[in-house]
Amino acid sequence: MGKSGDLKIWMIDDNQIDKIVDTYIDYVTNPYHQYRQSNDWSYKKISSDLKNIDCPPEKRALKYDDSYKAQREFGDNLPIQIMNLPKPNKIKIKQHFIWLLHQMYLAYINSKNGFFYLNAQSLQSVQKYYNYMLSVLLKTGLFYYNRESQGSFARNLYSINEPKKFKLKTYNNFIVKNDIKKIIEIIEKYQKKQLEEVKRRTSDKFVRDYNKSLTKYKLLDKNAAKKYVENELKNITKKDLHHSKLYHYNIIDKHEEIIKKIIRIDDNNRIYHIITRTPIQLRKFTNITSIIDVRNSHPFLFNYFILEYYTNINNIDINNNNYKSINNKYYYIINNFIFNEYNLTIPYHYFMQCLCKHLHDNNIPNNIIENIKKIKDDVFQYMYSTSMGKMWDEMLSNYPEFSRDEIKKLMFKSVFYSKSKNIYKKQTYAFDFKKKYPTVIKILRHYRTTYINQCTERNITKIKNGENIPKIQIAHKMMQIESYLFIRILKQLFKIKNAYVVGIHDAIAIIDDSIQEEKVKEIIEKQFKEIGLRPSLKCENIYQHNETLYDFDDDDYVNI
Repeated sequence: MGKSGDLKIWMIDDNQIDKIVDTYIDYVTNPYHQYRQSNDWSYKKISSDLKNIDCPPEKRALKYDDSYKAQREFGDNLPIQIMNLPKPNKIKIKQHFIWLLHQMYLAYINSKNGFFYLNAQSLQSVQKYYNYMLSVLLKTGLFYYNRESQGSFARNLYSINEPKKFKLKTYNNFIVKNDIKKIIEIIEKYQKKQLEEVKRRTSDKFVRDYNKSLTKYKLLDKNAAKKYVENELKNITKKDLHHSKLYHYNIIDKHEEIIKKIIRIDDNNRIYHIITRTPIQLRKFTNITSIIDVRNSHPFLFNYFILEYYTNINNIDINNNNYKSINNKYYYIINNFIFNEYNLTIPYHYFMQCLCKHLHDNNIPNNIIENIKKIKDDVFQYMYSTSMGKMWDEMLSNYPEFSRDEIKKLMFKSVFYSKSKNIYKKQTYAFDFKKKYPTVIKILRHYRTTYINQCTERNITKIKNGENIPKIQIAHKMMQIESYLFIRILKQLFKIKNAYVVGIHDAIAIIDDSIQEEKVKEIIEKQFKEIGLRPSLKCENIYQHNETLYDFDDDDYVNI
């Protein structure tokens, strides 16, 4: 039994930590250390961060650009590339490394795919020489990094070369405790700020109602969930099984550790909490009874932007977040007609005649009808496919070697989130999409170009890894309209007495059968109708465990 106040932290072998510490001490004090003789990214990173460290100017390293000038003057005889720091106390720096290793491993098991990013500002607030410590961990090969790019968004993602070296151990040291306390305080401050931001963008009542529903959520059978992970996960994952098990076990444990409340809201008003992080496979062990989601939500929501393109092409504005429009009732008539009447076997000209007659019969203004006549056949095909919820299934039939989730990620990356101006044959998924929907690609490009230009003109940009990039693009606008709708849907659902529901981005989860599925569908459809869309909904009934599926003791579960 550990003493009161002992910590459970992830650690590697003590001898390995000692080697890392010895390497670090030589690295920061010895100008001839081999790790200080390269001009790779870690050196650039360290050099650029020196301004954040309190030291006399004469002791600082040369700036990166100046170092090249010095090398031209001194050739290979320039050994010093970073400043000499005061020699650290070996005992203290070891404890700081124990904390950092633990923190990075927590980030690893909290990540869905084994890659995680680091908040340098927060970590440096705890330990100001964090960047040097990270550099040594990367140089020694314990950790490594990849560059993640998605559209114009890029960041460093880290992972661990040998995660099995880490073991959960009992540990008690005041320096480690103090470092952990500091990072917890930073996280709590961040979460408090996030909660205030959710309230600002919604309301106090919305947050109270949301958190009330979250408090009703629970894991019904922890033992069965862990046994499932142990026995079944290997049959459903193509990824690293060791990490997948760690991630699933970690999520299971968090159901007991985390206070059930909203964790954060992102720039696109997407709300995050414990359920948004819980893998689909584990939902059957919770008291979620059903989930109603919008099929191929983002591609479907692009239909709104398509109709805006044809009816209001000169007034596309990145700051427009009000999706209520006089045209919405016209959009709904068009979408409803497509939903009910479009058929791939019907000739385009005949369908267009029927649609225009239908619009005329519904008293839609002639100028709107004239704009609708400009819509190409491939656009109607796209609108029909997404309205019926068939898009991902169509893609799956072309690429049977991929799972549904893999297809979605590939299509988002290569089509909807791509920053490429042109699409080439070697870009297989985007090229196939362009062949089938050339006009849709043209409209996507138009929005992408318009939003990028508006961001540049209005200085709506942000710095990512030293690069100035547009803050809002068409992918963000689709997420914003999705959040706009689902916040409104949840507000309506919260008005119903004893209805406990939560949002999972493009879906509504019902807790404990507290509201009828048909009622939820009715409210979802009504809110989509208000912006002129008719969605295809899918209802997933979650199997409930009325008894323990596996008979075993807690001792059968090994902390890994």
